[in-house]
Amino acid sequence: MKNSIRKAISAFFVGSLMVVPALSQDIIVEPKRTTVNTFIENVSNDLDDQLRNVRMNSMSLYGGVAQVRFHVDEDGNPTDVWFYKKARDRQVNRIAVNAINRLEGIDLASIGYPEDTVIQANVVIATTRGQGDRLLKKLDRDEQARLAAAQPNDRVVLALMVQR
Repeated sequence: MKNSIRKAISAFFVGSLMVVPALSQDIIVEPKRTTVNTFIENVSNDLDDQLRNVRMNSMSLYGGVAQVRFHVDEDGNPTDVWFYKKARDRQVNRIAVNAINRLEGIDLASIGYPEDTVIQANVVIATTRGQGDRLLKKLDRDEQARLAAAQPNDRVVLALMVQR
């Protein structure tokens, strides 16, 4: 009986000694960081939603790829929107810029990127599935060439991809 009481008391002290350091340590809570891929997917989905809300004249739409670059202001809204490469179809260019200007709440800090990061939206608008496939293949080749030609001191460009 005495032996079991000693074991219980020593188990109590050992347990309390282990708990004290854990309670005395500072608890650090860090905000969850979004991965870059998740960030790109989320912004691409937002841009895709904006593209669905843009009115287009299907009678005069030829389709094409508009590569539009922009920065984000402190409120997470696109600013300094410019074309990296325009589509031949002016309607595609207009649709892409209008959709980008409607984006909001883009938080570059959530992925650890500075405010002045350049975001590039690759907007593909096709009138047929075959045209869409051809435009995507050409865009893929162009992006591979752009990445291959990049210099080590070039600024980081986050590329989004949307297809309509």
